[in-house]
Amino acid sequence: MALSSECVVLVDWLNLSIKLKSRGREFGPSIVRTIMDTAKREADASGNTLARVHFVAENFGQGVERIIKQNL
Repeated sequence: MALSSECVVLVDWLNLSIKLKSRGREFGPSIVRTIMDTAKREADASGNTLARVHFVAENFGQGVERIIKQNL
């Protein structure tokens, strides 16, 4: 199998939102942009290309779903 310089980030939105909420932190649309910016920065810093960020959950709030669709 050939190696690629592309990377993918998988975000377990349900568990992330539960953990953030338990710490009294924001877990809405603003975190989507933060995750994507961090993933891109880390990929660039390591000489890789961010191919995809995938958020997994049964349901997203409307604001979160809108931000994900606008940015992916």
